[in-house]
Amino acid sequence: MATSARAWTCPPIIRRGECRYRDRSRPIRKRRSTPKMTSPRYSKKLSVDEARLKLRSNPPCPLFQRGNFSWTILNPSLEKHALSIVEGRGRGDFGRAAREFCGEFLGRDLRARSSLALLLFTLLVSGTATAQTPPSWEQILAAAKKEGVVAVIGPQGSETRDALTQGFQKKYPEINVELVSMAGNQIGPKLLNELTASRFTTDVVITGTTTALETLVPAKAGAPIKPVLIGPNTRDLSKWRGGKLTFSDDAQTYNLIFSSYVKAPFIYNINLVSPNDFKSWKDLLDPKWHGKITLKDPLSAGGGLGNSTLWYTHESLGKDFMRKLLTQKDIVMPRDDRQMLDFAARGKYPIAIGPSDVLTNEFIARGLPLKHLHPETLKEGTYITAGNGSLVIVRNAPHPNALRVYVDYLLSPEGQLEWSKAAGFASLRRDVPKDHVRDILVPKENMTYREISMRRYVDLREEIVQFIKSV
Repeated sequence: MATSARAWTCPPIIRRGECRYRDRSRPIRKRRSTPKMTSPRYSKKLSVDEARLKLRSNPPCPLFQRGNFSWTILNPSLEKHALSIVEGRGRGDFGRAAREFCGEFLGRDLRARSSLALLLFTLLVSGTATAQTPPSWEQILAAAKKEGVVAVIGPQGSETRDALTQGFQKKYPEINVELVSMAGNQIGPKLLNELTASRFTTDVVITGTTTALETLVPAKAGAPIKPVLIGPNTRDLSKWRGGKLTFSDDAQTYNLIFSSYVKAPFIYNINLVSPNDFKSWKDLLDPKWHGKITLKDPLSAGGGLGNSTLWYTHESLGKDFMRKLLTQKDIVMPRDDRQMLDFAARGKYPIAIGPSDVLTNEFIARGLPLKHLHPETLKEGTYITAGNGSLVIVRNAPHPNALRVYVDYLLSPEGQLEWSKAAGFASLRRDVPKDHVRDILVPKENMTYREISMRRYVDLREEIVQFIKSV
């Protein structure tokens, strides 16, 4: 079968399904190949100024990005070398010429590569600083009102609940505070389960340092706090004790303490217990107190573990005292703070060691026959704690702007006064009055206290818990 001179051919397809017809019997006219660099359109050479402008307006690689030329100050020969390459090229090949320079520079020795790393870091830092302008407080406030809600986990107690919500709501009615009140040992499981499931429902947690340092921080549930403190009430650090913010974690980043107090040794029923019977912690070992003591569960966060930390680390008490106390007949270790205080008020167990001080203050305010044992009563002393007066910003907070506004209010003189009155503890802000705080809870100048909220004591907690379990 003869082959026709005419044939259908498919050269590179321009559109899907398209073929072009070509008559093979006719000669194909070859196009004259003109080098791009000698074409009249591209024949003009770049001057040094034009090349420099081109480098800055059309960056071909990281060396030239962001329009930043601080690298020429670190190594002036770099720009000279770059221009010498680009200057000899036509306009159409500028990109290839600049990339050639970058490739040549990157192929040099290790010292040159180290210089490049430094240059790129300089470009990144300076470029970011100039490109991004932080939002104003008015913009953050407007965005917070648009978000309309801030989700908070806080301590138990109706008074602290009111302190953490009502004042803020009155000042910012457009932002609703969703507060969940929980005991310290309940916060970790709830929050970590949510984060594991990628359910980001909480913005900030107000709790004790034990919960923060033993549960939230190790699990990377917290976010850095300082970037959040940009409001008008949190910028001036001179207003705080020592002229600085107080953090419990070693990184000084994740757990901010805003109030503290002296922990009363225990709570007692004024009708059944005389404070004159106690001069030392060891007086609790007297047989007459057997079956009359409750100790907040020392295996979890709270006053029971706080007191156990004091006993464990005190040279006059230590393991021997703890062993005798914990093996005492009929000592009860509840997890419920209200139950402990109810037992004490009714006289069933008239001595309560380690219940929530917030709830204790509420019970006393209601006229129940309870009282704090004065810290100076016992020769071994007691300790200072933040109680529930610390906060953690939750990772991936769902309402970042409302969170900033809320924290700014909480740490303001107004917010701290409300917290201090409700919790009964002194704020670390110098400009917040303390006349409403019980005298026994305010640290005295001539007394030495263990600050068990600090990391060095919290790190002993697991060791202490293991000892308690062994007993």
